Amino acid sequence: MPKDSEEVRKLLKELLKSQKETDRMMKETDKRMKEITDGQARFIEGLASPSAERIFEEMGYQVMDILHRRKIKRNGKIVAEIDTMMELQKDGRKILGVGEASSHMTADKVLDFIECIKNLRNYLTLYRNYTIIGFVAGSDYDKGVDKFAIRNELYVLKPSGEQMVLDVPRGFKPKIW
Repeated sequence: MPKDSEEVRKLLKELLKSQKETDRMMKETDKRMKEITDGQARFIEGLASPSAERIFEEMGYQVMDILHRRKIKRNGKIVAEIDTMMELQKDGRKILGVGEASSHMTADKVLDFIECIKNLRNYLTLYRNYTIIGFVAGSDYDKGVDKFAIRNELYVLKPSGEQMVLDVPRGFKPKIW
């Protein structure tokens, strides 16, 4: 136990210095973790987009244009983020294919993505006359989330080697928004 107030001040000063260093280290760790997870997310997005292009072409869609990491703003606020957005054509119809990529796909992410799709026509007037279909792509899915996405009529992409493959049951029909 300290004998006088000078020793107490000294201990408090050391404690404060130690706390500041801990705070600095925690901030640095948070920054590095964000860089790692953002890098992993970008990797999945980078894998999902070319795979989606190939998959949709194999299903008979003509891919007209692809946009990556599309942020949609209204009044300076981001109202939607689309990882992959493809202008497609099939049987004379204009279709907007939108995708959500995540290193770890959860039911909440699927539900948030569905809400995003529902609102897209309000934000993207250029695509108002397009049919919209969606897909999710993940390197890891919570248990049953892939089947949950399928029940919600979204295409599901999963990794297979150096690309992603479509993982839906035979005869699957996507929801049309």
